Amino acid sequence: MSLCIGDRGRADTALRPTGYVRVGGERHAARCQDGWLDAGAEIVVVASNAFGLVVRAGTGEAAPPRTGDVIPSQAERAAVRDEAEHKVCHEPGAAMDGLFALVFEQAHYWLLVLLLAVVVSWWFGGWAGASIAFVILIAVPVLLWLAHLVRWND
Repeated sequence: MSLCIGDRGRADTALRPTGYVRVGGERHAARCQDGWLDAGAEIVVVASNAFGLVVRAGTGEAAPPRTGDVIPSQAERAAVRDEAEHKVCHEPGAAMDGLFALVFEQAHYWLLVLLLAVVVSWWFGGWAGASIAFVILIAVPVLLWLAHLVRWND
């Protein structure tokens, strides 16, 4: 059975804020959208993510309309999670891409850190200290950039 946003069910366990719910006779991992719910409470499905359903209390308020937006099954969500984990852990350079983006998408902060490090190093260690700080703080992004270029051209 496929689940849709707006489907109703009951909490199998207390959601504090995570637990299990039963919707359409099937048990699913779920997270309460706001607050906690006791076991047996009526719930309504409002969304889904890679870890399970997102639900809220189903009493006292109108449920969101049943939109027909099909929610992936637990096996489909697990496959998406496993694929993302495999990419990060096993594909060469995947972690480097994140580090590259961190350094170069925030280049203005990197330059501010560079300037501050050079000034502080000069203040306490003279020109030798400033030179060392400059070389280290310039070498890191340059080496990252070169590693990214080598990987990109492979």
